[in-house]
Amino acid sequence: MIPIRGLFEAHLTVKDLQRSMSFFGEALGLELAQVFPKRSVAFYWIGRRGDSMLGLWQAGTGPQHLSLHVAFSVDIDNLLQAAEQLREANIIPLDFNGEPPTSQSVLHNFTGGKDGAYPYAPLIRDARGNLYGTTLEGGTGCKPYGCGTVFKVDATGKETVLHASPAGWTQEALQVWC
Repeated sequence: MIPIRGLFEAHLTVKDLQRSMSFFGEALGLELAQVFPKRSVAFYWIGRRGDSMLGLWQAGTGPQHLSLHVAFSVDIDNLLQAAEQLREANIIPLDFNGEPPTSQSVLHNFTGGKDGAYPYAPLIRDARGNLYGTTLEGGTGCKPYGCGTVFKVDATGKETVLHASPAGWTQEALQVWC
């Protein structure tokens, strides 16, 4: 089976985001990675920056569709073999749409430098098959980790940085790109 090294990320729904941020940030001492007030979501690093992340999503009183998940940290070789190993154990792997994946591939391995680090938010695919997305870190500015990027990855895996935020993401910038 797939050897799990640790937890990569987990997401929780919360009733009161500010109260939950006080608990996880002040009471537990987790480092705040990013907060998006208009989306009512906050992300915290668990342990060392970049190792594991916790997402807190404020849920309203009405019916909402949230795609929450837990992701484990594994070696890349094990990740690439994971779908087949799960099938061998009579477990059907599903993608984020709840469908069995037809293939898997790594299109771009972010270095954490000018190309970005920690891809964030759903990717957008254009008619030519290019993927567009954002990263939480990398790029330029915001020492020591960078403020993030807006990127394009074409079908061959070639990444182009479209924007490197010099001073951090604003809610308005994210609404344009996400």
